[in-house]
Amino acid sequence: MMEKLLLLHIFLVCWHSLNALFTVEAPKSLYTAELGSNVTMECIFPVNGKLKFKDLSVIWEKKDEVRKDVYVLLKGKEDSGSQHSDFQGRIKMLKENLDFGQSLLQISNVKLKDAGLYYCLIEYGGADYKTISLKVQAPYRTIIQEVVSTGDKEWKLTCQSEGYPKADVIWQNGGCQDLTDKANTSYETGSDQLYRVTSTLTIKNRTRENFRCIFWNKEIQENTSADLYILDSADDVLWTESRHFVWPILIVSVLVGSVSITICIRKALFTVEVPQQLYVAEYGSNVTMECRFPVNGSLNLELLSVVWEQKRQGQLESRDVYTLRNGKALLSSQHRDYMGRAALLHKELKSGRALLQITNVKITDAGSYLCLIDYQGADYKYITLEIKASYKIINIQKTRKWNEDKFAFICQSEGFPLAEVFWQNEKNFSLSGSANTTYTLTTDGLYNVTSILIINQNMNENYSCVFWNKELNENTSAYIYSLALMSTQHGGQKSLILFIVATCVIVLVLLPALIIFQKRKSFKNCRAKKDRKGKFSPPVTDENRGYYNSQIETSYLSTVIYSGESRNVNL
Repeated sequence: MMEKLLLLHIFLVCWHSLNALFTVEAPKSLYTAELGSNVTMECIFPVNGKLKFKDLSVIWEKKDEVRKDVYVLLKGKEDSGSQHSDFQGRIKMLKENLDFGQSLLQISNVKLKDAGLYYCLIEYGGADYKTISLKVQAPYRTIIQEVVSTGDKEWKLTCQSEGYPKADVIWQNGGCQDLTDKANTSYETGSDQLYRVTSTLTIKNRTRENFRCIFWNKEIQENTSADLYILDSADDVLWTESRHFVWPILIVSVLVGSVSITICIRKALFTVEVPQQLYVAEYGSNVTMECRFPVNGSLNLELLSVVWEQKRQGQLESRDVYTLRNGKALLSSQHRDYMGRAALLHKELKSGRALLQITNVKITDAGSYLCLIDYQGADYKYITLEIKASYKIINIQKTRKWNEDKFAFICQSEGFPLAEVFWQNEKNFSLSGSANTTYTLTTDGLYNVTSILIINQNMNENYSCVFWNKELNENTSAYIYSLALMSTQHGGQKSLILFIVATCVIVLVLLPALIIFQKRKSFKNCRAKKDRKGKFSPPVTDENRGYYNSQIETSYLSTVIYSGESRNVNL
């Protein structure tokens, strides 16, 4: 189990580099299986020569509220202990095909709860994965019929069947009249998750008439029908007394009724088709979704109604995107979020194509869209729209934490859906555990993701942050060069030291000059005072002039020397 978790962790961190070298492919992205049957899903991978089984790891998982291990092979050894209880005894890996780069997962006795999304992850000198969808169906093959007379020419017609997914029940009579609205249909779900559908139609004052109940499964485009016949009491007596007369009447009635009901069913089973069930659009771009309907000749626009509605996850009410009623646009019902952005391409309607175009796509446009068309019959289909906003631009900041010998590397970006952020050094060693990642929602519905990594000053390495969007299978990377930051920091420290040294040198040079200047100024002031007092002093003669000058010089030099010694002491 620990090896499996480690493999998944390495895969998530290093996917962007490994994927370029190793690719897993899925020949089919969707499988449909019938309840109780077997299904084999496949993904393929490159072998390049003879397979080294001990180097191969294969993991099949099912995505539910909690991921379930379906099959695990780690380094050539099966790990049956991790297999979820839902799949025990029903899973087989066709190992003989692994030599050819085929990972074939066989599920026997398929159950309804097996439906969902599966991951096929393979590690063999590289790692990659693909997603595969499995749908499970149970056709409504057997219909139990019952015709009961309640008296006073009232009849109760009942049809019951079991299947999956939920089916609609359509009632028709021999006159091409749709009686579905008059029927009462109920649904029950058993422990096997099958739908038990019971539909009852009550008819008054009807005799010698045939009816048909149709179990219509829209999701798998399949229908099963049963015919019911009502005979009056006279026919019952005639049937008893003269059967040879009743048989021809009954046969003709059945044949005529079958032909008329078949014509009605063609009208009732007016079908809308969707060439594409899933659309993925980039935030701010335009998207055009399509559903098709049968025209059968030239289009009569006055008979055509088209309704596009959006249903967002978690929202009870749907939003009117665009409505065309009897050939005329009904813009008054359009939701304000789509005003000026959603339009129906009318020119394509004559070709049986209802194209809805949405411009300047927003995050809130994501969801399920109903395309309902009424044109001599009615049907609808659902289309899913997913919006992505790639984390294209990553803003980088590099700062030093004051009072600490640490650096903070910051990566910030906006996008949708929510992305995970992985950090690693130049040796591809994961540092995500040391990072702090937060996110907020913008007014546009985008995720503003910020991740901060703190490292020590002595870690002279380069780093990268990876914004990994799992849902879109997309990643964006940014690189941070710590050496440049550290050299900048050290360069700043060196500049500060040079500034201090230069200042000290300047002070040492200017200080003695300033002292000499001050002493000379003081000396001149003293001499001026003595000159003023010379009137009362004995005159300076040639004999004492030399002595006087020598005394002055001695006094001056003593002062300078004393000042220099004082400066040295202070330093």
